[in-house]
Amino acid sequence: MRGYGVLDATAAQVDPLDIYERDQWACQLCHKAIDPAAEWPDPWSATLDHIKPVSQAGEHTAENLQASHWVCNIRKGDAWGPGDREISEG
Repeated sequence: MRGYGVLDATAAQVDPLDIYERDQWACQLCHKAIDPAAEWPDPWSATLDHIKPVSQAGEHTAENLQASHWVCNIRKGDAWGPGDREISEG
């Protein structure tokens, strides 16, 4: 987070599995299921998305994290919010 210029940001210890299970293994950006067996570099693998980006002073806390597909997270970029656009496969 310091790389983004956020010197006093909070970085909590967060277990990604807790977030994925909380969000019921559903991408919060495209609202489609995330396959728990998919692993990076599969674009449809699970990743954590910061709702308010770290680059905009968002914190690394469970409340600011949501489950997303890796490709959905990349496409969202530094946008702020849960996202509402549907991203189609292939």
